[in-house]
Amino acid sequence: MPSVCSHLLVTQSVGSFLKSFTGSGKEHHLLCPACAGGHPDLSAVSEETFARIEADGDWEGIRGHPEVPCEASGLRFVEEDPVDLDELRSRDVRAIAALGIHWVVVTVTGDILELDTTTPATRRFGSVTGSVALDGRIELVASPDGSMVAVTESLGLRGVVVDCATGRILLELARGEHGHKVTPFIPAFVERDVGGVKRQLLVHPTEWNRLDVTDPRSGEAFARRPIPPCSTPPAQHYLDYFHGALVVSPAGKWIADDGWHWHPFGALTTWSVDRWLAENPWESEDGETLRTLAFRGYFWDSSACWLNETTLAIWGHGLDDEWLIPAVQTFDVLTGAEKAWFPCFAGADDPHPTPWVRSRWMIFDRWLFVVRRGQGTTVWDTTTGACLLNDARVSPHAYQPATRTFIRLNECDAFVLFRCVEA
Repeated sequence: MPSVCSHLLVTQSVGSFLKSFTGSGKEHHLLCPACAGGHPDLSAVSEETFARIEADGDWEGIRGHPEVPCEASGLRFVEEDPVDLDELRSRDVRAIAALGIHWVVVTVTGDILELDTTTPATRRFGSVTGSVALDGRIELVASPDGSMVAVTESLGLRGVVVDCATGRILLELARGEHGHKVTPFIPAFVERDVGGVKRQLLVHPTEWNRLDVTDPRSGEAFARRPIPPCSTPPAQHYLDYFHGALVVSPAGKWIADDGWHWHPFGALTTWSVDRWLAENPWESEDGETLRTLAFRGYFWDSSACWLNETTLAIWGHGLDDEWLIPAVQTFDVLTGAEKAWFPCFAGADDPHPTPWVRSRWMIFDRWLFVVRRGQGTTVWDTTTGACLLNDARVSPHAYQPATRTFIRLNECDAFVLFRCVEA
């Protein structure tokens, strides 16, 4: 039976509480702040009372850590022989991403290369020198059909979309300066059928609180709308929200935005792309499908990935960056409700592994892969929340869905490919 400290039962007004995990599964007690550091007087309560305290009180911290369930699975990572290229050293890479069955790379000199690790060979098809600053982290996103890539300054202002066949810059990107140094600039492509023709559209910020949708080839704008003024009281559709990393669902029907509100609270939002482009150009501001899945103090750019068309996984369990614990939460974007959460292994991520590598990212392909610099890679069954594989040696830099292949740039200037296989 669940237990709470006696102080939480004294009055009808619950006040603040902490979750104290026992180390047995996700079992936890509820403690008032005064009891959190000592030996609380616990009282067993009904499930209904326990749920009421959690719902009515203010959750202000976590003590202890839940038990991480593990299952024997036979999964393992199989590494191929390193790929050495005379014309490209791994140390010269600033960003890498999948491009169909190949890879695309941005180098320290701004060259954009298509990398075929089978032959192996490279093809230089463009450059971002002069268009994108190369002294910080670079974001690299490929269109679903592999015909173009977007290259942006992660914590900067500028970016470009480049044609992968000709190297021509199709679209120059710029976002507002407000908050840009703490908000990642990660656009997203969506593939849409427009008049019977499949078109690759780019969702990208043009101000700190505004997203636009553009066809990079034609320059045509979608979801066109005026810019609401900043006024008191707020104008209709005015959005007090800093747009962050964008992630599109597998079929391109939903989009997740890992941004934040002042002052400052991470707020991961989702909305329907179909409704945004076909019915309501204000859907990203205040549309009927807009959902806020999680509010976390001082925590955004949290890592998020889609498990299916309407289920989003995000990193962390808790409401503040100072006491958030390693975990994965899943949400139904149709309702905004949490579906489940499961704990992950404790341990701090390496915040600065290399100048260009993110400290944490997730990808789902049958299983959920969680990559944490300094911790390696763990593989999870999202149905049971069990860890199926924990390999501290494996720290990939990108994933290629077409071949289910990870790539890692090793210290010997080579490229290493590996896959997760069942024994």
